[in-house]
Amino acid sequence: MHERWEQVRRDLKATIRYPKVVRLYLEITRQRSLLAPFETPSALAEHLAKLRRDPSGNDLYMSIIDVCRVGAIRHADVAGRILWLGLWPLLSWLYWRQLKFWREEENDLASEIGRCLTTVLRGTDLTRVESVALTLVRNTERDLVERRQAQIADYNWDWSSVLLPWQACMTQMDDSEPARLADAAGVLRQQLGPDFELAVAAYKNGCDYEALGREFGLVDQEIRQRIRRAWRRVRKHMRKNRIE
Repeated sequence: MHERWEQVRRDLKATIRYPKVVRLYLEITRQRSLLAPFETPSALAEHLAKLRRDPSGNDLYMSIIDVCRVGAIRHADVAGRILWLGLWPLLSWLYWRQLKFWREEENDLASEIGRCLTTVLRGTDLTRVESVALTLVRNTERDLVERRQAQIADYNWDWSSVLLPWQACMTQMDDSEPARLADAAGVLRQQLGPDFELAVAAYKNGCDYEALGREFGLVDQEIRQRIRRAWRRVRKHMRKNRIE
């Protein structure tokens, strides 16, 4: 049980010890003096893992993240492996925290954590956060929850017949039974305004930020902000109309 998650860690620990990876890491340290005191990728990963959420590790994290973002592909791959292992205690906390929502899909959970972390690394402004490590993991969890909610909704609901929560503007028939609005899309568009098309696309593709970025020409952070804004409007409308 949970073998897939532990196997990820074992594989990462093994690969960063390969002679080729160590040589690439030494190339990185020659360009990044902050990393130079750590003679091997394993040493750096172990140090970061011990720091956990400690803000004193922010500069180290930012240095390795910068390699992930703008370094040569061969260097970015090494940096990504080190970063995963450095974040492992916090990522493992996230895994166990979310596991109950994935039931028999534990392998998918491990993959989704990786996908969401990659998206967060690419699109998060980390210059003013208290703890870089904690911010990365919290934002990863936020994206993971959003994707999972979209998946569960898609699995379990027949959207052709269900009364959608945001169809809150209902009229009363003579027999006091609520009548469904004929144009649900019109209601959504009215409630969500300029975020309507983005919210619909996010629902359809399971909150795939990469696909949404290509379609709407937006960066990940803006996509997240607009999707959260759309959901706040829906929830506010539900509370206003006492819809559970």
